[in-house]
Order: sequence, then C-alpha cells, then structure tokens
Amino acid sequence: MTLIGNTKLFIVQRGPAIALLKFMMKMVNVLGNSKIKWFYVSMIDGQQYWLLAGPWKSHSTAKRWVQRANDKAVEMDCKNWFRAFGTCSVKETTRLKKQGILNSYLGIKND
Repeated sequence: MTLIGNTKLFIVQRGPAIALLKFMMKMVNVLGNSKIKWFYVSMIDGQQYWLLAGPWKSHSTAKRWVQRANDKAVEMDCKNWFRAFGTCSVKETTRLKKQGILNSYLGIKND
C-alpha cells in the first residue's frame, strides 16, 4: 500500500509506477479528511481508467478481489496484462454508485 497525501493506494505494479500513482491521485480526488464510501478494483493505462469490480464499503474486500479481476481482465484481452491493477475509492458525497464492469463475469452481486 502507498500513502500519498490523504489518499491510500494499493497497486499491483507492472510498469512505470510514478506516473500511475500521480494519475490515481487525480482519479480518486479525495479532499481533506473526507470519509470514503465506495471501494473498487481499478485498472489504469495512461489517462484511461476502468472500475472493474465493486463497489464495496470495505477497502480490504476490494483488495481481496484485485487478483481475480486482474485474471479475468487479462483473460478477456491479453493487452490488459500491461495495465496497472489496484484499488480506488469514491468520496462519500458522490451520489452515483457505479457497478464494476466485470461484476457479472466475476459473480459479484451488489445492490
């Protein structure tokens, strides 16, 4: 796990990590001591990102799903092996609770 400012990131690294960490900081967009509500397994490549699995209320649950989501994403498209996988969070004030794009493939059923 990496701590940058007030943001905790858990990233499985497979490439240039510094640029990825800076982009994750922008994507997470946690300000001050805001409470976190939703955690996702994410995949990033340059300026693009995908919410693969989630949401969960627990960061530890999201971390447990990283490898499974990674395996499924690579199985679906081998180019995904070169992308970075990890977890991200969405601020409590966000009203839209998105479902991960691989939820149905991974058997994840969230309300």
